[in-house]
Amino acid sequence: MALSKKDYVAIAKILKEEFRTAYENDVIYYGDCKKSANTVASVYFKLVDYFESENPRFDRDIFEKATSLSETEMKKING
Repeated sequence: MALSKKDYVAIAKILKEEFRTAYENDVIYYGDCKKSANTVASVYFKLVDYFESENPRFDRDIFEKATSLSETEMKKING
């Protein structure tokens, strides 16, 4: 079954929230943004590679923008 734009949007929202949670947890528990965020990033890159292999119209740049936290969002997390 091919993924629709709606599916990609939903997955992007889930990943963005997981990145946010990972960054928040890492800052609270580790004092940096590495451990949990790296795990989420690993899943992100595997999904992007899969999406590109299955859909020639998949745009990595658009998906990255949809999953990335803005500078303002990162400042709120980092205090």
